[in-house]
This record gives sequence, C-alpha cells and structure tokens, in this order.
Amino acid sequence: MHKILFLLALATCAQAHATDLTIRFEGAQPADGQIMAALFSSDKQFQKMQPLDSNSGQADQALVFHDLPAGRYMVAAFQD
Repeated sequence: MHKILFLLALATCAQAHATDLTIRFEGAQPADGQIMAALFSSDKQFQKMQPLDSNSGQADQALVFHDLPAGRYMVAAFQD
C-alpha cells in the first residue's frame, strides 16, 4: 500500500545571490519509501504541474535544491 504525503511549503530565500534550499520531512518513515518533491516558483507553474526542479531521496534524509535565486518557492511532495 502506498502512503501519500502531500506537503505544500513556502520557502523564502532571503539572500540576493543563489543559495540552496534544504527540506526535511518530519514523520516520514524510511520503510514507507522514498520522498519525491517538486519545486515551483509560481502559482502558474504549480497549477500546470511544471516544476522548476525536482528531487527525491530517503525519507530520513534532507532534500536539497541547489543554486536558487532569491524568491519564494512552493514544494509539493509525496512518499511512495
């Protein structure tokens, strides 16, 4: 059985230069599968499901999106 974890998070990169965004998922169990996450920089991207970037990894490890410009971001994630 697949558990679905859906997370919407707004994150702000406060610095004017490129930076990394690190996301940790609390309550996700490694035995339940990997975390898959998509990063969006606008509502339109999210509505069309056209992410700026995507990443996946073990549930007990942080996911990192590298070299992002300053701005606001939305993350959609699930565990499979």
